[in-house]
Amino acid sequence: MIKTFVKEYSETLEYVPNKGLEQHIYQEGEFERYDRYYSEDLIQGMLEDQYKVTMAEVHTQDVSRDSEGNTTTTTLFRGLVAVIDFAKLVKANIKIRKNKRKILDKNTRIEMDSGEFEEKFDVYTTDKIIAMQILTADVMQMILDFQAKTGLRPELTLAGNSLIIRFATGDLFEAKVFEDSLDYKTLKKYYDTINFTLDIAKNFVKNIEQTEI
Repeated sequence: MIKTFVKEYSETLEYVPNKGLEQHIYQEGEFERYDRYYSEDLIQGMLEDQYKVTMAEVHTQDVSRDSEGNTTTTTLFRGLVAVIDFAKLVKANIKIRKNKRKILDKNTRIEMDSGEFEEKFDVYTTDKIIAMQILTADVMQMILDFQAKTGLRPELTLAGNSLIIRFATGDLFEAKVFEDSLDYKTLKKYYDTINFTLDIAKNFVKNIEQTEI
């Protein structure tokens, strides 16, 4: 069923259920430290015949042991991760994270022009000027609109010539989208997530191409 859905969405995308996102690619996003990594349900293809797109379900876990040797496994992240590769190299690292009380790095955190965006997200970068040129008002609004529409707050990492986006969907897609019987609400959210990923990638690439970096 999901294979049919992917093909109906775009003939340029291919669904490979037994493969996942390679671990070293996910690690480039620098999202969290973990002990166990799982990935499956790979979607891959080309965007506008120019940019490689890779999407997959990812599940990371923390494993801890107490003094008596008992093991506790905790899910750190479970959701959809997308990677878009483009031609131009960005000489800056940009991270967008869910707004948290604990600041990851005070030296690289910047404040954006949008107060609403600041309430929901934290932005970190190694180059403030480049970040401001790429994270334009329309890009920030696109992220806010997607969050309002789906309830999902995407986290992004832009590094080198790759944009990595993750959505903490939990087991939403695994439980419903990949079985034969699909409910409209779940399928719509899945469609919106893929559509947002491709649209935000196009806007990032457009801004990158227009930026002197």
